[in-house]
Amino acid sequence: MALPAVSIVIPTLNAGQFLGDALNSIVIQTFTDYEILICDGGSTDRTLEIAAAVPRTRVVRQQDIGLAGAWNDGIRAAAGKYICFLDSDDLWASDCLENHMAGFGTDIGFWGSIGHVEFFLEEDQIAPPGFKMSLLEGNYPAYMPGCFM
Repeated sequence: MALPAVSIVIPTLNAGQFLGDALNSIVIQTFTDYEILICDGGSTDRTLEIAAAVPRTRVVRQQDIGLAGAWNDGIRAAAGKYICFLDSDDLWASDCLENHMAGFGTDIGFWGSIGHVEFFLEEDQIAPPGFKMSLLEGNYPAYMPGCFM
């Protein structure tokens, strides 16, 4: 069996409320050579049930502590040549992986790809304290794990 090009690491802990939407944003990707690694910190909600329903998804029981620990556990379990992260409450545009992958192989010095982020609030959600509402008005280069490959 061929190894996937990309391993997508998703840390979770009781993420059932949003995980289905996050996983769906992966399933609809135009680039499809990936695996999904759910690094779970001991969820007691429907997180694992939701993860099990999505093809090419493996659950990794988190051994290390915290978010960085989940990322590290995911990296160790990854089979893909490239690794990216997605938070369980975030969404990707359908061409996210395709856009990231476009640069790899074109330049010997190309070592990573940074995407853009677009902030949004759910219809009934209140912005967290200190959030700049102007961030809701566009998309921005994002130097954060969920936008890096």
